[in-house]
Amino acid sequence: MKPIFSACSYVVLAGGLAKRLGGRDKALLSVGGRTVLQRIDQRLARLFEEAILVTNTPEAHLQWEGLLVRDHFNRRSSLNGLHAGLFAATQPWAFVMACDTPFMEPLVIETVLNARTRRCDVVIPRTELGYEPLCGAYSVRCLPFIEDQLRQGQGRIIEFFDRVRVTTVDAAVLRRSDPELRSLFNINTIEDLRQAQRMADQESP
Repeated sequence: MKPIFSACSYVVLAGGLAKRLGGRDKALLSVGGRTVLQRIDQRLARLFEEAILVTNTPEAHLQWEGLLVRDHFNRRSSLNGLHAGLFAATQPWAFVMACDTPFMEPLVIETVLNARTRRCDVVIPRTELGYEPLCGAYSVRCLPFIEDQLRQGQGRIIEFFDRVRVTTVDAAVLRRSDPELRSLFNINTIEDLRQAQRMADQESP
């Protein structure tokens, strides 16, 4: 089957320390009888040209059918993972998400990707809380700016945005296909995990 989102990879970042979860690998947390990574892959794998998992423990993810890559810089950060994923991508764009978001909706991704133009390098949702950098589309044109920032020891994704062309997608637009913004829900704490289980229990069979 031809991928729906052509000329685009999808990148899952799984390199976080998960300190508030006792150091557990969040990609392997069970939600609704499946690991978070399984939930993500089952929803998205056939939609993209390629799948990339960024992890510093590849031995824990040998079941992943896509590409496994490691960070290139020693400092752990989402920006480092973004760099590794974009560096490995064979497509001109990548949709980038975290491994702890079990309810990502393909229609939300479609909304983000449809906002791409030739005049932008990043497409990212913006809610009342600010940018959502781990639900965004990034052009490989961003790589030199990301690398420069990493060499300067700066780890926040949004810090390179003033050097590239950014298009934002308002939360109200996302709510048309995801009214509760479940796609942006991520698991950081034990209570978040319990909430994710409750949300999974409410899903249609």
